[in-house]
Amino acid sequence: MPAINYKARFAEDVRTGRKRSTIRAERKRPFSLDDTLYHYTGMRTKKCRLLLVNRPERIRGIHMFVGGVTLETETGIWLYSWSSIVVARIAVKDGFESTHDMYCFFRETHGFTFHGQLLEW
Repeated sequence: MPAINYKARFAEDVRTGRKRSTIRAERKRPFSLDDTLYHYTGMRTKKCRLLLVNRPERIRGIHMFVGGVTLETETGIWLYSWSSIVVARIAVKDGFESTHDMYCFFRETHGFTFHGQLLEW
């Protein structure tokens, strides 16, 4: 039962269902389809509140780097540039205004390169 914390900028989108995915860094125990996800904002503060409880419908490995994005799927590994339509769809579904917004967020928050999982619900 993993707890996932969101920055305030994403909280309302998670609660209302506008944000239907999240990209998370690699963990010692990777997320699985059997997990019940508890989505919070403000964890470890007095303003902590539960936004959503659900299960992921799909989980893919994701690798972001300066030149593009690699997604691991059931059928193989796919490489996309930052300007691709696929990456734009991922960015919007994940609550970003554009691929540029997503790129800047991950560069500032995690640096590059980034390895993790894309959870979709």
